Amino acid sequence: MLKILLIYMLSLSLIYGQEKSYPEIDSMLLQANPKFHKEGKLKEGIQFNLKLLEKCRKQNYEKGIGWSYVNIGNLYSTLSQYNESLRYLYLAEKIIYKTEDASLKTRVNIEIGKVNQFLGLNDVALDYYNKAISEAGKNKDLKMKKRYMSYVYACKADNFKLMEQYDSLRYYFQKSFLIDGDPLTAANIADYFFTYKKENIDSAAHYLNIAEAKLRKNHYSKFHHVIVYSNYGEYYYEKKEFNKALNYFLKSLKIARELGKTNKVKLLYQNISKSYSALGENENATYYLQKYTRINDSLNKIEKQALNLSVKKLIKDKELENKMENSKIKDKNHFVLVIIISTAIILMILGYYFYRKKKKEKEILIQNQQTEIIKKDLEKLNLELKVNDAFKEVLELARKNDPIFLARFKEVYPEFCANLLHLFPCMASSELTFCAYLKLNLSSKEIAKYTFVTIRAVQIRKNRLRKKI
Repeated sequence: MLKILLIYMLSLSLIYGQEKSYPEIDSMLLQANPKFHKEGKLKEGIQFNLKLLEKCRKQNYEKGIGWSYVNIGNLYSTLSQYNESLRYLYLAEKIIYKTEDASLKTRVNIEIGKVNQFLGLNDVALDYYNKAISEAGKNKDLKMKKRYMSYVYACKADNFKLMEQYDSLRYYFQKSFLIDGDPLTAANIADYFFTYKKENIDSAAHYLNIAEAKLRKNHYSKFHHVIVYSNYGEYYYEKKEFNKALNYFLKSLKIARELGKTNKVKLLYQNISKSYSALGENENATYYLQKYTRINDSLNKIEKQALNLSVKKLIKDKELENKMENSKIKDKNHFVLVIIISTAIILMILGYYFYRKKKKEKEILIQNQQTEIIKKDLEKLNLELKVNDAFKEVLELARKNDPIFLARFKEVYPEFCANLLHLFPCMASSELTFCAYLKLNLSSKEIAKYTFVTIRAVQIRKNRLRKKI
């Protein structure tokens, strides 16, 4: 009877628990998209992935289907066709619950985050980026883990730029750069300096030089060249070297047109117009300003339609998903009922046999329960260690009086600041920072030491804060 039960359970495990593998398809899915991006053949890339998608469907290869959806969604996003992009990415999102591939889960969350970012849904994008970071951390391949971490940190930083949270922007771009040193990230750090920290504009030149050197040494995609050249143009414009700025903008524009990067072309038209205007060439300035206006109006209309359609589609997809899920649950319940009845019969037969060895079974059961308790205690301890690590990081920033202290504190304790601002909307940023010190249980002496004031000044500030709230 025991042998029958083991064979029965093993068969079920093999039938329903085994994931298929197609290395040749995996290789094409992972390597094709970077090649199409480098060559600027995005539409050809979509056709290639659609053919692979059909092949995966015929072989019922769930993981391959998921990667096909992600690749197609990425290419449509690059072409600024956000509605089509989301359609495939939401299909990919359904697939990831059927696979344990950490890389696929990471990419799905990154790509959906990027599209929501393009559509101005920055909070939604941030949620997806945080999911991507969580999934990237589960990747067993260290090289892939670093690659995805660097990429998602850069995406998150770019999203903070749109949210006008500039300290967080720099923090995540630098985290990304420390992992990978990608020229795009270097160019974006340079943008931070010549846009928001103009007093340190020489630092922008340092990072742009790093970006350009990397472009010469490695085979990066054409899009990398677009961003680096464009940022060089903005740097020289800030330095009032308008001829150099114009040359870089025009180099960037040429490649952006080849790639069909309409959003980037729009911004380059605007910058080229500004450069010609600064050089006193008003006719050329007007020409490019008109081109900017036309493409901007067109894009605004497209993005508005995409946003409306995407939101409607999302609602429709969720309703359809619920219906399909209910149907699957019914089928699953029927299957589970058959399994339960079959298992129950076998267990009833086995129950009589094992009744004589009840004492030994009890000992095994107690041992299993103790193991489970230890496991849960370990999980709880690990969670507490993670919380402690975040607390130590914030505390260290407080001790250094680091400018990004408050931004990082808000990420670790988001509800604390939100509740304070809800109760006291007029509370200043300096008061929030002081409250954060108190939340960290710092003494008046410690606060005085870290903020370079007297203990008396800290006590006076505490009293004022008490009166205010």
